[in-house]
Amino acid sequence: MSADGAPPVPCDEHGCSALRQAASACGPEAGSPRELLTEAAEWRLLALLCERPRPGWEAEVRGLAAESSLPGLRDAAAAAAGATEGEYLAYLGPGGPLSPREVAHRSMEDPGRILAGIAAYYEAFGYRPQGEDPVDHVATEAGFMGYLTLKEALATLAGDPEAAAIAREARRSFAAEHLAPLVAGFARFAAVVAPPHLAAVTAILASRTPAAAGRAGAGFESSADSPWRSARRLPVVGGSSPSGCFDSDDCEL
Repeated sequence: MSADGAPPVPCDEHGCSALRQAASACGPEAGSPRELLTEAAEWRLLALLCERPRPGWEAEVRGLAAESSLPGLRDAAAAAAGATEGEYLAYLGPGGPLSPREVAHRSMEDPGRILAGIAAYYEAFGYRPQGEDPVDHVATEAGFMGYLTLKEALATLAGDPEAAAIAREARRSFAAEHLAPLVAGFARFAAVVAPPHLAAVTAILASRTPAAAGRAGAGFESSADSPWRSARRLPVVGGSSPSGCFDSDDCEL
């Protein structure tokens, strides 16, 4: 049920077009629900392009790309035409030259601690990805960025600035602590050994993540007075599937 008592709005298979229509009356100022929903869909497309091609994958990529206004992202989606599972596995599969996992690019750190930190974020915000990829896979982490962006949009639409700020700060710190070091390591190899669409996606991800020097200091799990304790009160994305439009075709708002 929506904040104004309206019936649930089902999301479509291409990432919540109904939500974007609901926010169409909003102005174009930075941080508006319309912009946040557009950004969430872009994150979803970036995540999708980092997944293993499968039946229906190319059609989903085309559908999301048609809604994007970013030329670079549309070009990356166009470059994905004809991508195959075999090609993906040859580059990103076990033993391939390019690892899509964060722990592989932080080899001097404790992998258990890295994974526990990621899991803490996912648990706090109810993110339960339905895909096959590990929690530290670039597709899963990019999907989480989109999920948090969608939560911020919903909180903004619901008139809850505190909840929106929680989601926004979580995006910033997760990107700095986890996605940035993953993308930095990934980018060193992607430009020379990755399929064209992944090389393009990596460049976009790099432009969206802060430098390692911008990482949040204390870290997610060690902040005693952190607002994450109230993260569960953010608007729920999805009905039976907490990961909502990013992982389910039957999500409701």
